[in-house]
Amino acid sequence: MATIRTLLLEDEPHWQIVLRRMIEAHPELELTGIFGSPMEALPALTTGEYDLVLLDVEFAETNGIDFIKSIKNPPLVVFVTTHDRFALKSYEIDAVDFLVKPVDMSRFLQAIEKVKRRLESSAKPPVDLIVSETSELEFFFVKEQNEYSKVKIDDILFVRSLENYIQIITKDTTHTTLASLNFIESKLGNRFMRTHRSFLVGLRHIDSFTNDIIIIQGHELPIGGQYVEQFKSEFVLRNVLKR
Repeated sequence: MATIRTLLLEDEPHWQIVLRRMIEAHPELELTGIFGSPMEALPALTTGEYDLVLLDVEFAETNGIDFIKSIKNPPLVVFVTTHDRFALKSYEIDAVDFLVKPVDMSRFLQAIEKVKRRLESSAKPPVDLIVSETSELEFFFVKEQNEYSKVKIDDILFVRSLENYIQIITKDTTHTTLASLNFIESKLGNRFMRTHRSFLVGLRHIDSFTNDIIIIQGHELPIGGQYVEQFKSEFVLRNVLKR
């Protein structure tokens, strides 16, 4: 893989030094910009010359999540912050990872592996999605390279929207295809439920949930505010055992 051009946006001098050392120690990361405030970093981030930005959430002048939202076509994002209460909100801008300070090197490396997978996935040629028009859909095919792969509906854990394409996460693998979440939702039927503008979950695979998080095989998926009532009425009331 080519070098990952990285920008560091951190206003705390101590953590600027720590994160700079972590980035410079990684053979596949190229640190090409360090900034202490979002406004200073804005011109650099709008050039499209960066693959990755590592940044905090809390700055004196703005919120890091809102700042990234304001940028058209931002690079991949990894948040490194003191408070984990922002983790779910980071899904709104499809952050690759969310690290809580103090960050050790092993956790940092895990985040960079996720970045690499995301970059590799986006670099692949588009995947064709072939869906049968039958009412009882049991499987469909995706084309990757020169091969068509079968995806069984019952194996799909969840589907995630990533701008102009979707990721179909199954028990064993992930398929990426140019399609909308609305399209795949219309094909999968009532075995799946939209719980967030970016997530469609396989109801049979839900392991646990709270008021704002669904857990599926270790994946934490957010429940968006506009989907809470539907989730409660169509899933919780039907499946939670009460006296």
